[in-house]
Amino acid sequence: MVTSAWHILALVLAVGSIFLIYYLVTLLIQVRETLKTLQGTLTLLQNEVAPVINNVEGITSNVEQMTGRADNIFENVQTKTVDTLGVVDSLKSNIDILKHTLFLLLSRLSKYSRALGFGIKVGVSSYKESKPANIPVFNKQEVLLVPPTIKIVDHLEIKSK
Repeated sequence: MVTSAWHILALVLAVGSIFLIYYLVTLLIQVRETLKTLQGTLTLLQNEVAPVINNVEGITSNVEQMTGRADNIFENVQTKTVDTLGVVDSLKSNIDILKHTLFLLLSRLSKYSRALGFGIKVGVSSYKESKPANIPVFNKQEVLLVPPTIKIVDHLEIKSK
């Protein structure tokens, strides 16, 4: 039997091709098994992740609703605070006016009470020094007591200057 180099080469190529096909088929079978395992794992993962995603979406929507309610509450509190500060400012100005009015009233009462006090003093002293009813008192020198003048300071006018 004559073997030529071409025959040996063809035989080696045939044996190599058979081994190559065997390993290729084995590799394809392993790839197919790996893909089946991967598909099962992905399906399991998808089934486990879907409830978690739904939970996260529910939590997110709840947080958005609470944030919206909190925004409304903060806006309401801010409005009430501004209104309250306006009332406090008006009360402060009204208290200043009331304080000024009371100051003027008390200063006038002080002035008139001093005058009334002087009048009562003069009346009591003249009653103590009075003569019997049959003697006229026209020639007696009278002392006129005048209360000292009180300078009224308007403290609201001083503030405006």
